[in-house]
Amino acid sequence: MKSILTSIAAGLALFSFASTASADIVYVTYSGTVLSGIDPVGIFGAPGASLAGDAYTASYVFNTNIGQIQSDPFYNNDLGGVAGIYAQPSPSLGAVLTINGLSMFIGGGNVGQLYSIDYGNLSRSYDLAGDPTRSIYNEMSDPTRSIPVSINVPFTYTVTPANGGYGQGQAMLGIDPVSDAAQFLNLDPTTVTVSVPGAVPEPSTWAMMLLGFAGLGFAFRQSCRKVSDNLRPKPIFVGYREVTAKLLAGIEDETKALNLEMRARRFNRVTPAASRIMD
Repeated sequence: MKSILTSIAAGLALFSFASTASADIVYVTYSGTVLSGIDPVGIFGAPGASLAGDAYTASYVFNTNIGQIQSDPFYNNDLGGVAGIYAQPSPSLGAVLTINGLSMFIGGGNVGQLYSIDYGNLSRSYDLAGDPTRSIYNEMSDPTRSIPVSINVPFTYTVTPANGGYGQGQAMLGIDPVSDAAQFLNLDPTTVTVSVPGAVPEPSTWAMMLLGFAGLGFAFRQSCRKVSDNLRPKPIFVGYREVTAKLLAGIEDETKALNLEMRARRFNRVTPAASRIMD
């Protein structure tokens, strides 16, 4: 009970901060379908059940005044996380994954990133939140380039046959203590909405949500006692450092690739003009 009350107090403090710094707060919500993956301990239903085909929503909260920020006309990025790995703290204040009417909170202190980019032939929005045991990312790509190249401009984008858009995502629910394998859900987002305060939920609404999450956490712990020892997560996930290292390495490689591509695109845009002048 003490840990639940502590979580509620911390959550209220976090969202109180979000309200006072509302100019920097961004809400991002993806919705779509689970492509594949099972629910090992019954967070969203029966333990071990497949979640393929189930509808999901992933709701993120970011503070865009935190993190290592890069910005130009074609690329806006905000990235941060664990001290010693990143230059700045994470911009993610956490995310909530909801499936079958049941929700799981994912902290964002370990790693957080949001970016929007225009490749010239498509535009893309990407969002990531991760804590020491769980993580979730979603991204949406649009060949019509209607996704804004901004991390804080409100918009809604939905995949349709006309725009030819597509999305992808993945949620890591934890590490299996027996197989030492990460347990993932593969996601297929079809709609993304970015909004900024102006419609900030009332403190009482946040309080009820946090109480609900506390209740879900308690129920989850109770359900864990009923499943077999092979399915029950250990307090410290074995092998998490290896999985985290791979995740962080992938993020670093992707960020470097994006930076190189944007430099090349800017160079290509300048070079033809320069050539004409020389001619």
